Amino acid sequence: MNKSFIHSLKFKLVLLVSLVLIGIPWSGYYLVTEMEEILQEQQERTLISQAKTVQQIMLGSDFKFRRHRKGDLFEHEWNKPIEIDGERNEWIDLAAHFERVTDPKSNFSFQVATGKSEGRFVVLLNTYSPEMDPWSGRDFVVMYLGDRTYYKFDIYRPGYVKAQIWNEELQEFQSGIYTAGISAAWQQNEGGYQLEVSFPESKVQEIFGVRVHTTGNRKLTNIQPRPIETGRLIKPIVEFSDLAKKFAADTMRIRIFDHLGWRLADVNEMPKYKDSVSGWGWVVREFIRLVMPYREYKSYPFDSVDTQLLYEKSDFTDKGYDFTRWRSELNGRVVASVAVPLLRNVGGAEILVGTIYVEQSAEDILYFQDRALKNILQVTVLLFIVMSAVLLGFASFLASKIRTLKHGLETSVSHDGRIIGEMKPSSSKDEIGELSRGVDSVLKRLKEYNHYLEAMASRLAHELRTPLAVVKTSIENAKLNSTEEQAKYLSRAESGAERLDNILSRLREATRLEQSLKDAEIVSFDIVDLINSQVDGYREIWPKISFVVDSEEEAMSIIGAPEIVVQAIDKLISNAIDFHEINTPVLINVAKDKKYLKIGVVNQGEALPEQDIFESMVSKRMNSDGQPHLGIGLYIVKLVAEFHNGQVQAKNIEESLVQVGFSIRLQD
Repeated sequence: MNKSFIHSLKFKLVLLVSLVLIGIPWSGYYLVTEMEEILQEQQERTLISQAKTVQQIMLGSDFKFRRHRKGDLFEHEWNKPIEIDGERNEWIDLAAHFERVTDPKSNFSFQVATGKSEGRFVVLLNTYSPEMDPWSGRDFVVMYLGDRTYYKFDIYRPGYVKAQIWNEELQEFQSGIYTAGISAAWQQNEGGYQLEVSFPESKVQEIFGVRVHTTGNRKLTNIQPRPIETGRLIKPIVEFSDLAKKFAADTMRIRIFDHLGWRLADVNEMPKYKDSVSGWGWVVREFIRLVMPYREYKSYPFDSVDTQLLYEKSDFTDKGYDFTRWRSELNGRVVASVAVPLLRNVGGAEILVGTIYVEQSAEDILYFQDRALKNILQVTVLLFIVMSAVLLGFASFLASKIRTLKHGLETSVSHDGRIIGEMKPSSSKDEIGELSRGVDSVLKRLKEYNHYLEAMASRLAHELRTPLAVVKTSIENAKLNSTEEQAKYLSRAESGAERLDNILSRLREATRLEQSLKDAEIVSFDIVDLINSQVDGYREIWPKISFVVDSEEEAMSIIGAPEIVVQAIDKLISNAIDFHEINTPVLINVAKDKKYLKIGVVNQGEALPEQDIFESMVSKRMNSDGQPHLGIGLYIVKLVAEFHNGQVQAKNIEESLVQVGFSIRLQD
């Protein structure tokens, strides 16, 4: 970014407005946060009220919870398909929910779990035993689905297994049309093997059992046709589901669990999560979530399996309910939930017989927050654009008026501080107009004062001329009758008077030149011929000094005032002679540089000081005779250069080589 723009009035105004506009989204965020807290409190009270209502109805009714028996299996549910491949990838989250069966007279055992996925009843059986010896015979598994229906699965070669059904008349297992739709597969593992089976849900009844036939040293003691273990499949209770439907308001979900955490009812009225924001809205939302603090919530306990409640994640001790906000790791959805216990008085003690779990998505609150913040952000951006455009226009208008004032001031004052013109004051009534008129008034007063100072030199020279002549005459008369001691002091006084007379002469010369510039005659002349003619005269005046003219061309015609140019050259030569080293030449350079003609005088002597040597009455150097240099001569050179639209230049070429000169702008 341009540094001049950073320091400009426009940038400062836009920055000020930006800082002010920051308060809009900040105050909006504060208000939205307060509103969010109010809505969250209201949501919490609503969920608690719904949960306690269901709790009171269930405790005051004759609903009875089933008592679990050994061998009962809970029918889990998945919202994704289960691949029948003999692996337990989809069952990993159910590791603590398996039913284990152990033969007390052998070292063989197995675990079994059941579930439901996309209208299919699936079973996973995992055996634990010594390594199977294939030469001792084949293992096989028999599953009982109720109504005297048995299915057999041979454990022979890893991979897919064909199911066989028990024929009661023939007293043997057979393959046939009755096994259609059943798929199974098994794989070996470190402790035995795994069998995964999928049945059509229509073939499954409430009773389910499993029997495993083993061989060799792994043979079980019981090999009767009946299963080793039979039990019930725990499924949702219809009465509980009907009750939950009555109180599950829109966007709510009510689940009822038994004392072991198994789900007995589930009514879900929460809308499916759908991230419908796209395009510009999505960009704004993501930006808001990026800059806003991220709230940490506990991981949603039902992300993997929603059929069992883990009681260690619930705490009813303080308020009689447990309110928690969760964040799903699957889709980032925030869910608010209330869990209330179902307690029955048994023998004077309160026993936990179940839990009511009421949930509601917090997406509506978050949607309200995102929408409000998005609107605030959009309004802020729009205001920023509009205000920036207005302020940039206004700042440009102010800057234009200030630049006009600056330009008028610069054209009224020369670079050396002289008032050379008048500034046109502004007619506007604002502060800048008043400033313009004030500056114009100050310039007029300064111009009058400068005229007074410029005329003072001529007046002083005129007024001091007569007293100085009297002093000089008196000194000369006193020297005629003075002693040797008196003559010494009179000589010093005479030298001082001569210096004063020299100063007055130069002041008169500079004043006369400034006046003559106004009446100078502009003609065409040969500058090279003019310089050569002047140098011939210098050689006669200073015969011991060598003068050299270095010109690119033998003749160069320019348009200007030759009499004034001669005075500038005289001053440059005089300055060079005053400061040159003895027995060193003085060089006069004449050259064209684009639209300018440059005249420079080079001498070997003391280096130039750092200050501007072309200012009037300014000099830090000493003449070759040890006397102070007044600096008026180079000021005259500057006046001549400016009259010809040129410039003066002075530089140290080498350690003891100095060049001083001026340029004249050539006419097109």
